[in-house]
Order: sequence, then structure tokens, then C-alpha cells
Amino acid sequence: MPSCRILYIFLNLSENALVVGGIWAMIGFGYLLFLTRGFTKKPPQYDFNE
Repeated sequence: MPSCRILYIFLNLSENALVVGGIWAMIGFGYLLFLTRGFTKKPPQYDFNE
């Protein structure tokens, strides 16, 4: 049932929100590609115990 709620929210987002979110996701994916040199290295790990 939670997946239906998530789908409902995404279907009711404005076009601007979807565009900005898509751009934000592409920037994040590009940054991940940069950090891992095209997925040839492991991504950095964060230690949350600090």
C-alpha cells in the first residue's frame, strides 16, 4: 500500500518539480561516476559512528 501512496504523490507533482528532480538526480549520478571513475573504483563509504 505505501507504493500506491508514493505513486500518487509522483503523479501529482508539478512539471517543474519533476524537471528539477530529474536534473538533480542526473547531477548526483554524474558525480558518482566522477568519484568512482566510471564505476572502476568502489564508491566512498561513510562512517556514521563518528
